[in-house]
Amino acid sequence: MRSVQFHVSCTDRGKVIHVLMGIPGSGKSTWVLNHKTGFEHVYNTEAVRINRELDIAMFMHMQRHKAVVAVESGKDLIADGTHTIKTHRQVWLNLAQRLGIETQLVVFDTRLETCI
Repeated sequence: MRSVQFHVSCTDRGKVIHVLMGIPGSGKSTWVLNHKTGFEHVYNTEAVRINRELDIAMFMHMQRHKAVVAVESGKDLIADGTHTIKTHRQVWLNLAQRLGIETQLVVFDTRLETCI
């Protein structure tokens, strides 16, 4: 597994949104376990793959809402998801820009054979 980080700084406020990007099994959740401090909010959509009866639209809306509230209250955010679609990453970039905080895109460049 190899991850590459890209930083976009809007201010030196000290808060950060980490946006993880990679296919399932590429090491994103392991990265979260190794990098979380306990003082941040972790946005995770794993339940979508586990619970097939879940109302996905409502679940995603609620997860994003909880993450936004956490960031607005001063917490850092780790957005743990595939984020391979630009509009999904843009949600977090827009939030960071609105609040003037740094974003870090962590891209997981893991071989497909490792992920399956």
